[in-house]
Amino acid sequence: MLNPSEINNEEISDENTSVTKRNEKRNKSEISVTKRNILDSTDEDYIKLLGNVTEITKYLIKGGCEGKKLETYMKFYLVSMFPYFTEEQVDAEIFELKKLAYELAWDGQKSLTDDLSSWVMETSGSFTNEDYYKSANISKPKDKTKARVVLGRLVEKGIIERVGNKNGVFRMIESKADEIDFINADVKEFMIKWPFKIEYLVKTHPKNIIIIAGEQNAGKTALLLNTAKLNMNQGHDIYYYSSEMGAVELKDRLSCFDGVSLEDWKAVKFLERSNKFSDIIKPNAINIIDYLEITDNFYLIGSELRAIHERLENGIAIIGLQKDGKSVLGRGSSFGLEKPRLYITLQDDAPNGAIITLKKAKNWKDKSRNPNGLESNFKIRNGCDLYQTSDWDYPKK
Repeated sequence: MLNPSEINNEEISDENTSVTKRNEKRNKSEISVTKRNILDSTDEDYIKLLGNVTEITKYLIKGGCEGKKLETYMKFYLVSMFPYFTEEQVDAEIFELKKLAYELAWDGQKSLTDDLSSWVMETSGSFTNEDYYKSANISKPKDKTKARVVLGRLVEKGIIERVGNKNGVFRMIESKADEIDFINADVKEFMIKWPFKIEYLVKTHPKNIIIIAGEQNAGKTALLLNTAKLNMNQGHDIYYYSSEMGAVELKDRLSCFDGVSLEDWKAVKFLERSNKFSDIIKPNAINIIDYLEITDNFYLIGSELRAIHERLENGIAIIGLQKDGKSVLGRGSSFGLEKPRLYITLQDDAPNGAIITLKKAKNWKDKSRNPNGLESNFKIRNGCDLYQTSDWDYPKK
């Protein structure tokens, strides 16, 4: 890029005349950029070039350049980068980019870059450009374009990175890593009781995430409620987050359990919640999430699980996921398989009941018996009571 001080105004004029003549020879249908989509463009290369012009203009303003001289330099850069622009398009870009450059250059005013960077630092997991628009009350297309330019600049600086193949999805790059103090680590298990005596097959440790991925009507909620029941008054606080049961349905469901009164269930704290569980879970308790609702962009499940894991200290999180009948794993597939130490699936096997399978079990209770792949048959009575109808065994090939 040329130094502005080295630019000859006559050369700029000659270059502009030449470009104008070339543009006049172009068929208008070949010009793909219009005044309207200049402000709405999502093309990354286009936005990157506009960002470069904005940066140059910002430093020219800080150096005292203004007025016609500033516009002359901006016109030179724009025509060099976008030779197919009409005079009207160049003037429109100069008008918009000059306002943005002044905003970034003014002393004492918080720039869009600073605001967006601060917002990113306070955001956990993945986010979209739409998330920022809502947070910053941005609705005008030209302001959205400015924000996209800044997001692209943050990607280039290595502050954020793009997630998946979806356009406009990002996450902050975290370079901090806490040292693991294995010397002073407490090797005690997290003492928890499971339906079907899973604790005799798999160990649970503090900060573990456990997934229960179940098909519709396969017993996901029944298994989660039974886990809460088995651990009442056993030394752990229990928080049960329900995303679909209201007070009436919950009362009806709890009333089905034999030998447990509604008064007994007060040992469990039931809360209504459907998203952002990492904001509310208790770091040192048993947290049961029924269930993690993500209806699209299933790759985000991995980010949700990571955010929950980072909030845990000596507690655990048991998380229900929906599972499609033809899928081996729950929603999120392999994205949801990485963080959990125990991954359980429930498959409807009507009229014989259902099948429970230990798809992933990292911490073996008995080192001589690998629990990965073990399965068992069970039935549900009254929508709550679980009855195991076969021993744990590997599926027959």
